[in-house]
Amino acid sequence: MPVYTIQPSFSGGELAPSLHARVDLAKYAVGLKTCRNFIVQAHGGVTNRAGTKFVCETAISAKTTRLIPFEFNTEQTYVLEFGHLTMRVIKDGGLVESGGSPVSVTTVYTDAQVGELSFTQSADVMTICHPTHPVKELKRTSHTAWTLTSVTFGTSMTAPGSVASTRQNYDAGNPDTSYSYVVTSVETDTGAESVASSATSITNNNLTSTITNTITWGAVSGANSYNVYKSVGGVYGFIGRSTSTTFKDNNIEAVANDTPAVSRTIFNTTDEYPAAVTYYQQRLVFGQTNNDPQKVYMSQTGNYHNFNVSEPLRDDDAVTFTIASSQVNEVRHLVPLSDMIVLTSGGEWLMTANDGVITPSSIQLKPQGYRGSADAPPLVIGNTIIYIQSKGSIIRDLAFALDSDSYTGNDLTVLSSHLFAGKTVREWAFAQAPGSIVWTVLSDGTMAALTYLREHEVWGWSRHDTDGTYESVCTIAEGDEDATYFVVNRTIGGATKRYIERMETRVISDVADAFFVDSGLSYDGTHTAATTTMTLSGGSTWAHTETLTLTAGASTFVSGDVGNTFTLTIGTETLVCTVQGYTSATVVTVKAGRDVPTAFRGVATTSWAKGVDEISGLGHLEGKVVAILADGNVEAQKTVASGAVTISNPATKIHIGLPIQADLETLNLELGQPTTQGKTKSISAVTLRVESSRGGKVGTDADNLTEFKQRAYETYGTPTALKTGDIRVTMPSKWSSSGSLFYRQDDPLPMTLLAVIPEVSVGG
Repeated sequence: MPVYTIQPSFSGGELAPSLHARVDLAKYAVGLKTCRNFIVQAHGGVTNRAGTKFVCETAISAKTTRLIPFEFNTEQTYVLEFGHLTMRVIKDGGLVESGGSPVSVTTVYTDAQVGELSFTQSADVMTICHPTHPVKELKRTSHTAWTLTSVTFGTSMTAPGSVASTRQNYDAGNPDTSYSYVVTSVETDTGAESVASSATSITNNNLTSTITNTITWGAVSGANSYNVYKSVGGVYGFIGRSTSTTFKDNNIEAVANDTPAVSRTIFNTTDEYPAAVTYYQQRLVFGQTNNDPQKVYMSQTGNYHNFNVSEPLRDDDAVTFTIASSQVNEVRHLVPLSDMIVLTSGGEWLMTANDGVITPSSIQLKPQGYRGSADAPPLVIGNTIIYIQSKGSIIRDLAFALDSDSYTGNDLTVLSSHLFAGKTVREWAFAQAPGSIVWTVLSDGTMAALTYLREHEVWGWSRHDTDGTYESVCTIAEGDEDATYFVVNRTIGGATKRYIERMETRVISDVADAFFVDSGLSYDGTHTAATTTMTLSGGSTWAHTETLTLTAGASTFVSGDVGNTFTLTIGTETLVCTVQGYTSATVVTVKAGRDVPTAFRGVATTSWAKGVDEISGLGHLEGKVVAILADGNVEAQKTVASGAVTISNPATKIHIGLPIQADLETLNLELGQPTTQGKTKSISAVTLRVESSRGGKVGTDADNLTEFKQRAYETYGTPTALKTGDIRVTMPSKWSSSGSLFYRQDDPLPMTLLAVIPEVSVGG
């Protein structure tokens, strides 16, 4: 008598072989032996990953390229391709062009350096750091206008010149006092203030309402006002502000703790360039130079290029501090949350202040742990940081915990450590919608994907590969989803080619739109312009055997259309016509695929689609075997020759690219107490609960697979519909001690598996 069991969730992802006996773990019940090219869903199911569309070859295919996101707002989002000494711009799956050529910017970064860049962005300006180059700013002034310039640090305002002082009502018979003044220029909107001018000195009696000193100076371009400071005991203190170029001192008391900033030279020589950058509390923050690897630098408040300080220090002055401890703490990353988290080579530090506002005198550093961080930048997901531990093969999260009043977290790789053994994380990126997925490029060119929802305690890993190796990944908001871009190293015709590819959406309503091939391209013959009509004429009986005339409202046809099809739609009805002969650009002869319904006889329609059987433009896959989905039907795989392939029948929607094989294997069946581990088991049938799925094979192992029955009630010539519900598959009986199930999807079709329900017989 068979036993029925169910695995209703796969949220544990692929578990390490060392855990395959741990039936006592909660994760065992939701884990997998293999999860390859499938993605763990937050709700527990698994879905095969979508394919990638070919965007372009990198600017210099022989050299390493890195992708970096640039996001101004939800609509103005770009992917920046940083290659050897050059940068190009990508938007919405294509290169941004100007005058027919890709927009490009010359850079100073070699291919060996692009992976070491640190960057942060404010509006249309991205600040970029590298320890061997001056700090740069990348500015976007329009869709096609981009510039990269070095940052000049210091105040943006020029100190006033021609500073002079005069005295009023001086009495030679009274005691003399020496007075000295300096003036600064101020841009009120930004708060930018110059350094102090040259001093002007004057002797006068003790000042009164009538015995005064008048200070004058030359106007400064861009200045809205001027601050005046008077020397008291050798320190210049603030005595007032003027919106003109003159100021009268009638014995105003100087504020000794409000002094002009002193110019400070910073980040201007080799070994003094910072390696990390971010924004925090209206300050631009840098970390780690070769000479001072443990130091952090914060700009003046609101003056991002100004690192000047006053004496004594003011609250809005620049802040500089060193992380001092018993071990090396090279600053690796600066992460702004409600507090600033500083990740170093030796530990994790919290930068805070008693009242929450960072000032030169209030800053505090508190250690949060001593695990250390690797070079790859961390990711921020909600209010949580995930980062790579110093040796590069362990990934941890870090979030504030009320019970410990500190930042703490978990090892996210401990249950799937085999995916990272002997490897390091090369790059990673987070796609929030859909799926909450962290795409992680590993040093061996494979990829691991983490489904991560901390609030629901969901994290599950899957592995991903392609015909080639992954080298870079980037996510950017595009429409209602986060688009994921990759740089993939592929071998084409014996030569190395680096391609930029974009993962397609998995949200589909029609199986003909399913895109499950890699480095692929699509043909869509759907007509959308309302100006061009199609009209069938010349029929007598209107039988399918009769040759008819198809007339276009504008030049549409070419001589090569003979053998192609045109699908006409009126209302809910469609009619497929095959071209028999070419007359002109507006007239061809055709035969209909069935007797012509009355609705199509001599009636013009603007709803039509052109079907073709030859797809060109595939030179980037020359010599490769490709998978094909044509109008929702799986075609036999073909080899690309002369940049083209020919399919068996014309189709109006075609997707062609490298095949993707997605494999899933359950853990050994455990049916409860007493344990069934070590006992022989036989699975005679399995019910698969699926959602919007088609295709696939299932069996007890990869060598014994049974293909699902697909077509059910669909009419001839239409694609098989996507299935939601239960599919029962009867399999050849095979006894083994494992009792696991193996599922494979190698067709370019969607598959979402919600549960497996095997029928099991248990032996001794």
